[in-house]
Amino acid sequence: TPVYLNLGIAYFRGGRYAEAEKPLRRFLAAETGHRQARHLLGLCLLEQGQFAKAAEQLDAARDREAPDVSLLLPLATAYYRAGREAEAQRAVHELLERGGDSAEVHLVLGIGHAEGNDTAKAVEEFETARRLNPKLPWVHKWLAESLMKLSRESEATALYRQELLLNPTDPEANYQLGAVLERRGEDGEAEKLLRTALGARPDWGDACYTLGKLYQRQGRLKEALTLLERAAKLLPDNPSAHYQLGRLYQRLGRNPEAKVQFALTERLRQAAREKARDAISPEP
Repeated sequence: TPVYLNLGIAYFRGGRYAEAEKPLRRFLAAETGHRQARHLLGLCLLEQGQFAKAAEQLDAARDREAPDVSLLLPLATAYYRAGREAEAQRAVHELLERGGDSAEVHLVLGIGHAEGNDTAKAVEEFETARRLNPKLPWVHKWLAESLMKLSRESEATALYRQELLLNPTDPEANYQLGAVLERRGEDGEAEKLLRTALGARPDWGDACYTLGKLYQRQGRLKEALTLLERAAKLLPDNPSAHYQLGRLYQRLGRNPEAKVQFALTERLRQAAREKARDAISPEP
């Protein structure tokens, strides 16, 4: 049984979170009360964007008699990102009681503001957290994400790079920086970052789309096809994913399939235009 735990730990340390999940679950099937394994499983799910499942595992890993500050931070984060604000705030309160006015507290408060679309307050909390502990994982990427919303791309790019110095396998930092570099045409570094992100989250539609688009631009059509077909399945309501796949089918001479994708693209774009028009139309 320890073999599964050790294998899960090895995958986790390598940033291969989806691969780590299976051996950790097999270990926990026999050792249900093993908190370290459950904590790791929760972190794997969190890094894969499965926030509700992550919260469930992290909560189950808690020691109510001696709460672990290192567990409360991801637990509060998972609750916020799963839309469970009341539970997140309880975890933040406990974190404040255990950790005081710490960088971790300001980080998770910033995440709460970010999830609530209060970007200005989020930036303030993230900057405080970063000032208190500039080596705290996640703080640079969260600040970067908020700055991207404020169109401060150059600052955000530098912050994503700082995050990756601390945590080279972080999926979101790899993806976000890779997406910026792909838009700039810096394909070599962008490809490496996007492949790392997909290694952590193989079914990440945005990463499949962005890397597939890069490969199509480079003429690597076979590699692009695998990724763009997957992206279209994972992002069925994204017109850009269907448009890129249609262009690729066209280049491959698969014109009937291209027409289907272009028609779907137009339907989705029309639906988006109608939704936007309805949102700004006055009530009758």
